[in-house]
This record gives sequence, structure tokens and C-alpha cells, in this order.
Amino acid sequence: MVEKNTKPVMKSATNASDPGGDTEAFVMGEIN
Repeated sequence: MVEKNTKPVMKSATNASDPGGDTEAFVMGEIN
């Protein structure tokens, strides 16, 4: 949960297109 908040750019970009993609942004941030 905390790590997800460390990726504000990724999270915001994904949320702008899809509110349900918040977790996806977190996963991509961890992989990349």
C-alpha cells in the first residue's frame, strides 16, 4: 500500500485514463 503512494506520477497517469488501473500502475512501477 505504501509503495503505491511512492509512484504518484504513474498512479496519476493511470487514474486519469482508468480509475481501476491504480494497482496496474503500482505493478508496472515495481517491474520497471
